[in-house]
This record gives sequence, C-alpha cells and structure tokens, in this order.
Amino acid sequence: MDRRLNAHGASAKSGLKIVATGSRFLRPQVDPRSPGIANRASRYALRLRRALASAMRRDAWRDPVLAALYRTAQVEGIGLALRMKKAVVTFTEPPFRGGLHQIYDWKNLDELSDLELAELISWSLRESLCQSRRQ
Repeated sequence: MDRRLNAHGASAKSGLKIVATGSRFLRPQVDPRSPGIANRASRYALRLRRALASAMRRDAWRDPVLAALYRTAQVEGIGLALRMKKAVVTFTEPPFRGGLHQIYDWKNLDELSDLELAELISWSLRESLCQSRRQ
C-alpha cells in the first residue's frame, strides 16, 4: 500500500503524522482537526457513552461511590493529550481525585460489542475501586 506523505509527514487521507520522539523511536500522532479523524472520534465517543450508560445501569445500585463515578465520567473519542487513535474514559470523583483514565485503542473498540465494552468498563472500574480501598 503506497501512502504519499505531505511536507509535514502526514498522510492526506488518514490524518496520521509520524513524529520523532527521540533519536530512535517514532510514534504516530493524529490530527484531531482532520474530518475523517473527527468523525471516527465522535463515533467512538458515542459507543463509549452507550457502554458507560449500560455499565451504570448494571452497577450504580451496588455502591453510591460507583454511582457518583459513573455520573461524572467524561468521554473523549480521541485522547487529546495523547493525540493517538485511542478513546478515553476519565473518572475524577473521589477516590480518584487525580483521575482514573481508561484508555481504549480504536482497533479494540471495533472488535468489541457494546455489551462486551460495558462489561469491560464495569469490571475495570470495580477493580480499581477495590484496589484504592485496600490502600
């Protein structure tokens, strides 16, 4: 597959840019202003919001702390801090005052159903909460 890169090292179709992060390593960097990337990011954010709502319906009655975490969760279709093809769910309520970030690669989101994604979010949040209570 031949991909032509523009002067900035970005593929015109994908919005993908390769950035040197040291002398030996390269990491892809995504331009969130690219229309294709923005459309995919909004689609993944919507999927995560649906899965988060499903996980909340299933788990929120168990614990008021879980209910508060689900209520205030924030979803990004593309992690703006990462600028990579990853979606992020952030929980900022106590005990995660600094923030608990669940990061999902776009490829994995394509392979998981909404129910599997809800189970993954739910399990991960419950385990993180149990671990924080042990400390």
